[in-house]
Amino acid sequence: MNASSTGPHRWAVRLVARTGTVLSAVMLLLSIIGVGGGSSASAAATNAGPLVVAVPPGGAPLNSGGSATEFSPVLPLGAACSGDSATGGYRVTSYMVPASVDPSTLTFDGDGPIPGDVGVNLRQPLFSPSGGAFLNVNTAISTGVVTNLTTFSFARFGSDGLNGAELVPPGTYNIGLACIHGTRPGPDQLDRYWNAQLTFAAEATDVPAGLTWRVAAETVTTTSTTTTLPPARTTLAPATSTTAPRVTPTTTGPTTTSSSTSSTTPSASTSTSTSPGSSTSSTAVVSVLAPVGVQPASGSGSGSSSGSTAPSTLPSTGTTIWPVLVWGLVLLVFGRMALLIGRPIRVRRPK
Repeated sequence: MNASSTGPHRWAVRLVARTGTVLSAVMLLLSIIGVGGGSSASAAATNAGPLVVAVPPGGAPLNSGGSATEFSPVLPLGAACSGDSATGGYRVTSYMVPASVDPSTLTFDGDGPIPGDVGVNLRQPLFSPSGGAFLNVNTAISTGVVTNLTTFSFARFGSDGLNGAELVPPGTYNIGLACIHGTRPGPDQLDRYWNAQLTFAAEATDVPAGLTWRVAAETVTTTSTTTTLPPARTTLAPATSTTAPRVTPTTTGPTTTSSSTSSTTPSASTSTSTSPGSSTSSTAVVSVLAPVGVQPASGSGSGSSSGSTAPSTLPSTGTTIWPVLVWGLVLLVFGRMALLIGRPIRVRRPK
């Protein structure tokens, strides 16, 4: 093959190699920035007010109960996310975590607060009396108002032979509803939340979970002062409610867009739970609770949606270095090609 026939071909390959090198370098830089940004602390979400635990459906405040006691979550009048589900991708989800966990730092995947766990590190959604988890429920169209709320109870922690006192060790917990922007965990995912604190105790006579609870005084820290709020005593107008449903959850939520809620099937693991003042261990505690049934959520402001059964293992979350490795390899390949093809062709003279 003579030089005139190889020249254009060599030039085209060199151009592709150089272009690939530049693009790979850009993507590698963006991947490095993404990994670094993913490790930063979550942006502070807005504490939008208290969640009042009330007699269903949104009646007088309810200050105590057992695991089977049903209650309604009542939010301040007009409670809304910063955007709606139809156009902004906002959803309403629920959480239950120890009081030592600041709700503003929570991140969520399609199955609730992460990492999902029980015992002293409990992170679960709230469950309906039928056992469905309240996850990824759509807001009202345009306004983003929180609607389609359901009735909750803690009976799920005692179903299927589970020991509620092992899953929820005695102590105080934050429970609440949160607006999230998408289901991908990240520093800007949590938009705003409404919180209440409940103190749990073990009670052998309680059915089915062996738990009792009472509304606890909640301490709210501001930039200038710390204020202790007594249990809520004011009845607020409830949002329209029906049921939307991790012990393995099945989830539901009305859908105004194509997205739907998801659920997790729990996996069994060994866990240790510690009660205040004691150090007792228990084994074979389920790490994520599993679903008992789904009731479709309905109400004004959105349509309907179907739940789905999630895989039996928890989805992986957080940042990963794989994009960095992949683009680094691609950069190496294209860079090597550009270097080799860029060298001038050496013609050996015959001896």
